[in-house]
Amino acid sequence: SPHCYPLFKEGTAESAGGAEVQLKTLGGAFYDNGYDVHFVVDDFGQDDVVEESGLMLHKVPLRYMGGSNLHLPVDWIRFIYNLVRINADVYMIKVPRNLLLPLACYSYLLRRKVIYVGQRDVDSTKEGARSADRLPSYLFYRAGLALVDAVVAQTESQRRNFLSSF
Repeated sequence: SPHCYPLFKEGTAESAGGAEVQLKTLGGAFYDNGYDVHFVVDDFGQDDVVEESGLMLHKVPLRYMGGSNLHLPVDWIRFIYNLVRINADVYMIKVPRNLLLPLACYSYLLRRKVIYVGQRDVDSTKEGARSADRLPSYLFYRAGLALVDAVVAQTESQRRNFLSSF
């Protein structure tokens, strides 16, 4: 959850939205139930690894987000490098969708589990996902979805759409 870091330091942040609040809440609940919880967050000037309330926050600069796509390969390599360091058994991703493919590929190759949490109704249909993204992003999303172990829908209609579309 790249934009989650400010929630830990400032309480709220313009760059964080409902998805980040939900993931922070879930992370806290998992931690309270005895799980080690790690977040991959963007660069907000923090140290490489920060502990907040028992949760580990790993800085991974994602310069392509809001910047040039020329940074994408290096950013994805840095992202995967941090996944190797974290070495989790299960990964959960809600946003951004464009990190789903490298996460799913890494997890598939190392036999880890990935849970994708659908964010919006457009995520749950091929037509909606295609209209929401440029073609490369859409294809990355479809490829990533094909490799995940579970999809969590937020509504009954999303659940039906994910089942019929993907």
